[in-house]
Amino acid sequence: MVIHCASHRSSTASAFLMPDFSNKLIKLEDKYEYNDSLDSMIGMGAFGAVFKGNVKDSTDPVAIKRMLKVHVKESELKLIKELHSEYLVGVLDICNYDDFFCCLIMELCDCDLDHHMRNISEKGRLNQSNFRQVYRLFKILCIRDWDKLGIVGGGSKHVLILREERIKKLLMDNIARGYKALYELKIVHRDIKPQNILITYTDASKQIACARITDFGIARTLDDESEELCNVAGTFYYMAPEVGANLLKTCQYDSKVDMWSIGCLLYQCVTGEVPFDECSLCKLFLYTAGANFDAYDPPELPVELSQEVSGIIQSLLQLDTTQRCTPTQFYDKAIGWSQQIC
Repeated sequence: MVIHCASHRSSTASAFLMPDFSNKLIKLEDKYEYNDSLDSMIGMGAFGAVFKGNVKDSTDPVAIKRMLKVHVKESELKLIKELHSEYLVGVLDICNYDDFFCCLIMELCDCDLDHHMRNISEKGRLNQSNFRQVYRLFKILCIRDWDKLGIVGGGSKHVLILREERIKKLLMDNIARGYKALYELKIVHRDIKPQNILITYTDASKQIACARITDFGIARTLDDESEELCNVAGTFYYMAPEVGANLLKTCQYDSKVDMWSIGCLLYQCVTGEVPFDECSLCKLFLYTAGANFDAYDPPELPVELSQEVSGIIQSLLQLDTTQRCTPTQFYDKAIGWSQQIC
């Protein structure tokens, strides 16, 4: 059975081979369980299927990703398991399924960004309230006469502090914070895309409360000097040109490939479609392999978009990696913009 996942460009689609379902309750190391059925499957990708499960003998929900062991580097997954950040989907555990498959036990969120943009957002774009973060400032009122406010109390001077309340959370802010945690451990994700950004809502209004990076199945670390990153990995429409250029020649790459992917994701958030089609991407692979960066024609952004956001996206989508925004620069720009007072 094959499941087709259409991209935001209607002329394109990717196909994944559906797993065979046993329709049985699967127990993992006597700690977690899930139903191996189509009804329990909540996601599907090139490297495995994701099921909704729970901690055994409880109702605590978890997401369980079943994937082939050949796609997993155990040492790196253990590193991810030890990584704790509010903006990364936590890998709670790693369990054996059989001789060929293993399961990643992860936190369960409401949905992914791709689903949100397709089904919740208007025209596949994020609205302004979901795209940036607005703060209520601390308001300190020095009140000598509480009776005027109808507050019973004594004393000549009181200070009323209204605590800071976070109203909206910025997608860019959350991704920047999540990626910073990865970057500090020299982890290259290699597959950042809307399907790998999981979101939690504030309430039934479907306003985003938090966005988290997930799916570290093909992540690699830069610590091991004996292993250079030069293979083709990731999802085509979000793949950095220097990754795709390896189809033509050996091109080493680093964490800046994730900056390109984030640029593609943010572009999609503000326009409703990915920045490059198949033909354009193939040209970019050729340009990169030949170091012909002057031939690059960056995608246009909406004129009504703020200069700050346009500048960030443009800096991420630089073909020449020496000109592309670094993870540290992206973090500084994203956090600085998100904390501006509206």
